[in-house]
Amino acid sequence: MNKFFHITLFAVFLANSAIADLGGEISFENRYFPKNVANSTGTEKEDYNLSAYGRFYLENTNENFSYKLSAFGRFDALDEKRRFFSIEDLYLEKSFSEVMKLSLGYKVYNFSVLEIFHPTDILNSRNFDGDFERLEKRGEMSLEYGLYSLTSSLSFYYFPLVEKNIYPGAKSRFGYDRTFDTYKVATEDEIITNKRFHPQYGVKANTKISDFDLSFFYFKHIDRNHPLFLFDDYITSPMLLPKNSKAIVPHLYEVQDYGFSLVGEISGTLLKFESVYHDFSKPKEALLYDGARFLLFAPENYMEGALGLEYLISLENGHDVTLFAEWQKIIFEKNSYQKMAIPFQDDLALGFRYALNDIAGTEFYTFILGDLSGREEGVVSTKFSRRFNERIRYEVAGRYIWAQETDNFGLRALKDDHYLSFNLRYFY
Repeated sequence: MNKFFHITLFAVFLANSAIADLGGEISFENRYFPKNVANSTGTEKEDYNLSAYGRFYLENTNENFSYKLSAFGRFDALDEKRRFFSIEDLYLEKSFSEVMKLSLGYKVYNFSVLEIFHPTDILNSRNFDGDFERLEKRGEMSLEYGLYSLTSSLSFYYFPLVEKNIYPGAKSRFGYDRTFDTYKVATEDEIITNKRFHPQYGVKANTKISDFDLSFFYFKHIDRNHPLFLFDDYITSPMLLPKNSKAIVPHLYEVQDYGFSLVGEISGTLLKFESVYHDFSKPKEALLYDGARFLLFAPENYMEGALGLEYLISLENGHDVTLFAEWQKIIFEKNSYQKMAIPFQDDLALGFRYALNDIAGTEFYTFILGDLSGREEGVVSTKFSRRFNERIRYEVAGRYIWAQETDNFGLRALKDDHYLSFNLRYFY
């Protein structure tokens, strides 16, 4: 928190010196989980989070040169694993002409065009202690070279580092009954603990055809979006077992991702589609526990796709209602245990956003998500937000999750992790 405080002071100094634009927010967050049986003790317990959150940005843009600094941090009074500071953006960008740019530094990338499901959102490490549809991201150290025209762009990327995910601690309802302080990077040649330097690269093309925006990309990188929790130290005789039953570690695998997205309007309805094919390197096998037995496992290739529709209704009283529907489908080449890392494999989400467009910015947001494959699981989420004044806003939210207990797939890991939350946010 001291680091966050010092950087904030530095940002304020720069802004007051008229060097750059400064903005951000300070929030007080409260989150309550009802009683649930704790796996480690077998007793019922309630869970709370009481935290302070801060985020700021500092940026400046002129004709040929720009820079941006944005970061966020959280201090939880009850859970020390929710105390951290993280850079989002910290980069310099130079324009050599109207058609050429070069940037260097940390960046957050958002490739997805959908509301709930995000197959193409493949880059950046994440904070997994949060809502699955909008996890906080950490900045990715990158070198980016871009070529631009009026309707198209072509960007090349190089990422030298593997940024660490932030996993929920043992006290978090979203976590396991343990804390993960290490991770493994698995490639075709090796599995290394806490590997920091690893070359990753990619290319992305955007173009506009008629009323449709299209995007194509290829990346070879370390997948941090779907970590697999495995043992890599085990014995095979007299039976397959881990040498240490508590030594389960997040494994991050090297993958080649081929992706595509599309956004366009048809008769007033916004059509969205995105898909990605994950082609994994063939690494050394690690030990997996599927809830009943131990087995050797390596990730298999699979296709992930999502389709979305969005429709805006403007009412006579000035209110706006945005209706949306999204469907995600995942196709595995084999009946892989990798499904344990991906909760939404054949799911439909329906929702709406109701904006009063009043001086207080009052808004209601709700969605319901259900499985289409016959599994009895789903999510209902709702949020109400409103401003006290132009700088202070409050949010009240709730979420209910249900899942079957017959296996460890789908939403089983989040079963009964319902919560209520209240956030008070100050913007500057």
